[in-house]
Amino acid sequence: LSKGLLTVQSDPAKKANYVIRISKGAVSDDYIPDTNNSYPLTAGNGNYKVTIGELVEGKKYKVVAAEDITLKMKDDRLVFLQSTNLINWNDKTRAVIKARELTKNAKNDQEKLAFIYRYVVNNLKYDNAKAQIVKQRYTPNLDTVFAANTGICYDYATMTAAMLRSVGIPTKLVM
Repeated sequence: LSKGLLTVQSDPAKKANYVIRISKGAVSDDYIPDTNNSYPLTAGNGNYKVTIGELVEGKKYKVVAAEDITLKMKDDRLVFLQSTNLINWNDKTRAVIKARELTKNAKNDQEKLAFIYRYVVNNLKYDNAKAQIVKQRYTPNLDTVFAANTGICYDYATMTAAMLRSVGIPTKLVM
């Protein structure tokens, strides 16, 4: 919690049968458990309700666990520097390696942002075919997108966010 992330351990074989809802006030975000198991608390410090629902049928879930938590971070931007289930990266992710290479001589965050922005818009090509077939619960795999040099809007945004976060620039992904 000190970095604005909630970790939920789950059985990978049953992940599609559960949903994790994280709520603060009127704002709720739903997540399908994945291998990362880290979910961002993006609404800043305060009280959250975490609910885990098990699929009953169709789109109906029953609550199987619920917990109230209080987030008290020293800097509420920390959550926007982390790898999460939606922006999943690490030091070996190819886009992250490229980001550090591009920004090694940058004088400030504005230069880092400019270098990364230029790289993404000049190297990724929009994939119209993918846009037609992408599934609703699609989450970009950054190494796949990086290798293909193609993607949809979500790929562009996720790659940019991961690259910026990896060089210390807090970045929020809005969907």
